[in-house]
Amino acid sequence: MSATTSQERATLRVGVGTGVVTSIEQFSIPGSDRSPGTSAAGLTRKPKGPSSGERVLQVQIERAAAYLKDNLKATAGFHAALLLAGQSGELVLYSQWRSEEAAPVKAPEEWSLAPAVPGLDRVDARTYVVDFTAPDVVSEASLSATPHAHFGVFTVDPANQEPMLELARRYAPGSMGTPGLAAINFHRSLDGERVINLGLWHGFGEFDNLFTRPGFDQGGEYWTGVATFRPHFFDVVAVVTAEEA
Repeated sequence: MSATTSQERATLRVGVGTGVVTSIEQFSIPGSDRSPGTSAAGLTRKPKGPSSGERVLQVQIERAAAYLKDNLKATAGFHAALLLAGQSGELVLYSQWRSEEAAPVKAPEEWSLAPAVPGLDRVDARTYVVDFTAPDVVSEASLSATPHAHFGVFTVDPANQEPMLELARRYAPGSMGTPGLAAINFHRSLDGERVINLGLWHGFGEFDNLFTRPGFDQGGEYWTGVATFRPHFFDVVAVVTAEEA
């Protein structure tokens, strides 16, 4: 099997109660369109087209992908990972780990991409567990089926994390009628300060359809008053699993 075929076939699975803890680590990339976190506060801007070769430093992506495959994959507890190139100027590692001890609130340094990307600014790094998924109990991410992804990042007071998730469970599954959207996966941070939805997409071409759905229309967003929100849009540039040959 060729390396290309192996990468296309690699599948990361997201579900509740899988026994993994998720680490999400975000870096800014110099020379990109703008720094992460400066996008619109609401879902008011359609994501741009493919950007991995246009708006990010390709050499950093290649270094990060090589480190993920050659180093992090061999680290004890590694389960699977997505490497995401952001359309707003960022590089993100979404990785899954198994830990014999209690899940760490702060991601250990041995789970980090930092050694592979010297000079990049690490903007955020937290650990999460999956709260719910839709439309199925398990979602699948791969280069061939879901080449695009978005994060819906909700920042909350820890006392509001559960109320935020209650609203998400009620309203977010209604997004599944959006053309191109394959799955949503809501995660709660173990420090209580974030809720992140990993949305998996076949393509962003009809993303604007989302704005017509209850709880997502401008001025009627379901998270208003409970969380602040920022969207981040990505190209999936690598999928690596512990079982991958």
